[in-house]
Amino acid sequence: MKHLVKLKDMGKIYNMLLIYEYTIHYFSQETKKQKAAKVLFEKALRLFYILKTIVITRDKFID
Repeated sequence: MKHLVKLKDMGKIYNMLLIYEYTIHYFSQETKKQKAAKVLFEKALRLFYILKTIVITRDKFID
């Protein structure tokens, strides 16, 4: 069975989110854009943790 997301890919996804946050923080000058970007980042981070939990749980049951 082929999985869409493997546990080792989670680190790559997390690093991309951190780079995205860094980019928002240092290159966005407008306050409204920063607030919107921060909300978007927080939602992406929550989604990452949910996805990570699903992958870990799934891997435990498959192995």
